[in-house]
Amino acid sequence: INVVGTGSGAGGSNHGIHFAGAGAVEPGGISSVNGNVRLTGTGGGTTDNNHGIYFQDSGIVETTGTGFIIFNGTSGNNTDDNRGIYLINGAQVNSNSSLSLTGIVQGSGTDNIGVEIDADSLISTVNDNISITASDVVLNSPVNAGTGDITIQPFDPASTIGIGDTTFGDFNISQAELLNLNTTGTVTIGNPITVDANNQEVPLGDIQIWNIDLISDNYDLTIQGGNIGFVNSPGNADPIVRIADNSTIQLISTGTIFEGSNLDLELGNNSSAVFDAAKGIEPRDPNNGFDIAVRNNGTANIAARTRISGDINFDTSSRLVITSIGDVNGISTAGNGSIDMSALAVNAPVIADGSGNITLWGFSGLALNSDIQSGSGDISITNLSSPNFRTTNIGSSPRTISTNGGTITFTGGLEGDAVLTLDAGNGTVQFNDPIGVDALGNISPLLGLDIDAGNVNLLSSANLGSEGLNIDATGGVAIADTLRVFDGGNVDIQAGTNVNTSNIDASANLNGGDITLKGDRITTGDITTTGEQSGGYVEVNARIAINTGNIRTRSFTGDGGNVFLDPLQDIEVGFIDARGGSNGRGGDVFIFTNRFFRATETFGDNISISTAGGIGGGSITIHHDGGARNTPFNVGNLNENGTVGIITSGDFTIAPLQSFLGSYTLGNIRILTTDFPIDPIPLPQVVTNPNTSLLPTDLLVDPIPLPQVVTNPNTSLLPVSTPILDFEFILIDTPSNSISSLSNPSSFSITSSLPVLDLGFEEFEERLTPAYENYIAEVFNDSANQTPSENQTSSQQLSSNFNSPSVEPQDRDSQSLNTSEDSITSRNSTSGEPDSPQSSESLYTSLSAGQANETSLPGNSNQSEGRKIKLSDAQHSLREIEKKTGIKPALVYAMFAPESPELELLLVTSSDEVIRLPVLDAQRDDVTAMAQAFREELTLDFNFQSNQFDGLQAEYAQQFYQWLVKPLLKELEEREINNIAFILDEGLRSLPLAALHDGQKFLIEQYSVGLMPSLSLTDMEYVNINDTEVLAMSASEFGEEEDPLPATEVETPLIANTVWNGDAYMNEDFTFNNLQQQRQDTPFGIVHLATHASFSLNQPDEAYIQLWDTQLRLNQIRELNWHNPAVELVVLSACRTALGDRNTELGFAGFSTLAGVKSVLASLWSVDDVGTLGLMVEFYQQMREVSIKAEALRQAQLAMLRGEAYIEDGTFYWSGSSIPLPSHLKLPKNADLSHPYYWSGFTLIGSPW
Repeated sequence: INVVGTGSGAGGSNHGIHFAGAGAVEPGGISSVNGNVRLTGTGGGTTDNNHGIYFQDSGIVETTGTGFIIFNGTSGNNTDDNRGIYLINGAQVNSNSSLSLTGIVQGSGTDNIGVEIDADSLISTVNDNISITASDVVLNSPVNAGTGDITIQPFDPASTIGIGDTTFGDFNISQAELLNLNTTGTVTIGNPITVDANNQEVPLGDIQIWNIDLISDNYDLTIQGGNIGFVNSPGNADPIVRIADNSTIQLISTGTIFEGSNLDLELGNNSSAVFDAAKGIEPRDPNNGFDIAVRNNGTANIAARTRISGDINFDTSSRLVITSIGDVNGISTAGNGSIDMSALAVNAPVIADGSGNITLWGFSGLALNSDIQSGSGDISITNLSSPNFRTTNIGSSPRTISTNGGTITFTGGLEGDAVLTLDAGNGTVQFNDPIGVDALGNISPLLGLDIDAGNVNLLSSANLGSEGLNIDATGGVAIADTLRVFDGGNVDIQAGTNVNTSNIDASANLNGGDITLKGDRITTGDITTTGEQSGGYVEVNARIAINTGNIRTRSFTGDGGNVFLDPLQDIEVGFIDARGGSNGRGGDVFIFTNRFFRATETFGDNISISTAGGIGGGSITIHHDGGARNTPFNVGNLNENGTVGIITSGDFTIAPLQSFLGSYTLGNIRILTTDFPIDPIPLPQVVTNPNTSLLPTDLLVDPIPLPQVVTNPNTSLLPVSTPILDFEFILIDTPSNSISSLSNPSSFSITSSLPVLDLGFEEFEERLTPAYENYIAEVFNDSANQTPSENQTSSQQLSSNFNSPSVEPQDRDSQSLNTSEDSITSRNSTSGEPDSPQSSESLYTSLSAGQANETSLPGNSNQSEGRKIKLSDAQHSLREIEKKTGIKPALVYAMFAPESPELELLLVTSSDEVIRLPVLDAQRDDVTAMAQAFREELTLDFNFQSNQFDGLQAEYAQQFYQWLVKPLLKELEEREINNIAFILDEGLRSLPLAALHDGQKFLIEQYSVGLMPSLSLTDMEYVNINDTEVLAMSASEFGEEEDPLPATEVETPLIANTVWNGDAYMNEDFTFNNLQQQRQDTPFGIVHLATHASFSLNQPDEAYIQLWDTQLRLNQIRELNWHNPAVELVVLSACRTALGDRNTELGFAGFSTLAGVKSVLASLWSVDDVGTLGLMVEFYQQMREVSIKAEALRQAQLAMLRGEAYIEDGTFYWSGSSIPLPSHLKLPKNADLSHPYYWSGFTLIGSPW
């Protein structure tokens, strides 16, 4: 039904549509079954009382079934008393569906109403929505919507609105009219928020509210408009807003929501309040905030946000729960708005964008069940402690509180069965009250606490559970009271400056937790981590000094925990009790200081340090600097350096009173120090030629008297070098123009600054190189597969041709000095330009040009002295590498001293001084045994199920880092080194260098690494191989002697055809003849062999590379002519070696030299087939992106470590792409390749560049 009516005539009562009931002259109404009813009426006339739609005297419009009703009424354009829609005297509009009334007033006088429902009239729906849009409304009769919603809004969105007992606004709804609205749904007053073409909110008219009391109604109320304010009544009383139980009031503003006077907002139990403002929620008094109360000590919910800017400030002593209501999720501010409010619980996020602060108050305790985040402002969580102690409880799910540079402060207790993460950026985190204590003061441990901040202050006690305490602070850490960690939880505190704590206790019934403290100056109370089964590990690592109380890591039945103390300056502790129990051994104690160590307390029978155990004592190593400072280490008579009581490992005991100026070892107790320096012996005068300038007399050389040098009067004077340390350069403190000429300027620097000293570089090279030369000679001298006529050179002759010095150098004191002119000049090469550093290319040519049937094998130059590489050559080559690649390389030698079992390190870089350091706690037998144990842990004892890198694996990895890298770490960092080529002694060459670990990260997370046999046997010439093709060959099936390698069917073509460019040959095409022929036809720069290879046998002639039909022996490799033209890289993707075998190590580390190639990528152990696939594909993928091979290997290993190369649901993924694995290969459907077992064995041998 559609009715349209327009009033006419010049007088009054000219209505558009007029219905009257039974008492009228013309009674009428409209009824529709399942149909809609539309009425459109426009009043006419020129005087008063002209309505658009007028119902009176029980006139009725109704629909039954599914029909809806729409009224559009426009009054006449007259003066007074006009209505758009007017229902009076029992008129009814009843809809079985929705109902919409729109009333517009055109008159300009008084008493003009858009929609008026009066005098016992009624509008209603059956559980459906009612919408009233009007210039103004009078609702003196019921509006019934059942469960439907009621929306009442001005026709003009800019109209101002007054709600409650106020006369404000163009559009007004009184308290009485609100009570005539009957629904269990939502009543919305005001216009919806819209945006313009620029996505900016369109302003709405302001709203003022006074006295809304809806306790008797249970509908939800939404008020939306421009600025929304709570104002005084005409009698100047404060505004009162009361909401019924289980209902919601929602305020949505395009401006601000403000308190014009002291608001009394009273919420019912389980009711909700939503404040949603574009530009802030402003209380009348910023110090107090909006006053919100909850009746009858109930609880109510609250959510608030600012969409553009502004603060949120609520004040209540009642029980509010921050939650998500509608579109508003918790409490949040935009711009730089702050949040300040009290609450009972935080069940939804609290977020202050920008620099706004967040302050949360808990008057009855605070349940923190969601995250809190500020852009860069402060966050304060306070539980008022008067009259009773209150706590913040984070519940049972992990929580995060974060700010980028602000301060996070807790006042009141903190507890919960979850981990709390606090991230303050470079800001401060501070706890003013206990952690892990409930409201009654009983210990209730917080499960764990992770803090990342600038400074961290715990001003009271802390009790934590199994997840322990982790602090990473760029500034300092202070813990004023006892820190207690239960259930085996760990303590890890890393500080950029100082660490100051009270007692720390991580003891547990079973296994004590680990305690790690790192910072500048570390000062603590007692450190205790005992356990029935095992004590925990204690590490205190300070950049300056350590001062602790007593340290206890003992176990009552099992092993005691290890103790590690390492500062640059003094260490002072009480006592150290690392005893093991009746069925365990004591922990190891390692102490390293560059000044003095003091143990000032005792326990038991006057003991200061004990590592005794029922089945053996742990080692005790104390490295101090008293020897160099002429300060003895005293046991029992403590002064500056020593212990007040006994030092014992159970089996061995150093009892008072004893004093040690130098190093002292008793069993597994070692007190180590640097010998007190001896005054140098004066140097002799140097005889000079009167026709030349004089050399300075203050030459700095080894402190042993040198004889005069016999010179030729017809030549300028040569510098005197010392053969004791093989110094290449000699310090001459004089201006460079004081010397007119030198016959060997390339090896002698005249400068006013400190030049580079050899410090044993040539000594190390001469001890390393012959072992490889002899091994290679033995390989090529083998006649197992050759007739005598094919091999005429004996091992003895080859060794003679190498002209090698003994591996064990002579005692320095017994070395003779050859003072003849010939002996001096013989150090120079016999080439045409003897004084220039020998190039890497020319050096390597003499090392690799020989063939298997020639006597000129690798390294044979017939002139031993000319073959030796000098420090100047090495540094020149390193500088060339830097220029061509942009990387900063270093050589790190690790050698055991000939005259003692100690390990020595030698660092060589492109220009800075050589560094030579003893590693006093690294003894040959211990180190080599641990190297073998390390490999066994990574391979034989690898748990494929847990895939964890822990236990002894991690312990060994960290120990070798401490031995091989940490002593040089400062120099490596200052010289900005990012690539290390390790040159290692016997027993160390089979170390998985990539798996070394500093406790936080693997070595490859900072450096690319490689393994050289020696520098003399390495081709240092850099060639970019990005455009080099690969010859890839593989076998997937073998006889009964070898396991199949099914993944090579994917690996070989994938590398040759997808990841790199080249040719691939598999299985029956993988023969010696084809390998030789393909290389002759095409000078492939990379040879990739995906097959079994072994260096694991005692005899060199038994090592092999498995081809399809035969085994390629090492003494046959030269027949492949890989050196002519040079192969830049050989990849052996399935090789294996033995644990700790000398010949195995020589064959593995020297394979690049033996094969006549520059670099070899091979594995120390036979890796799972899919692990090899992952590493190899990633390696070739990364070689496209980087400049050197070692960096490509590093990136490939990092990709596996980070889980970027893996198999999932039968598909192999790597950082570049993915490929489904053929089902017939029966490879694992899923594989996690992140454990070092899969990637750390792969080693780059020879040149890492």
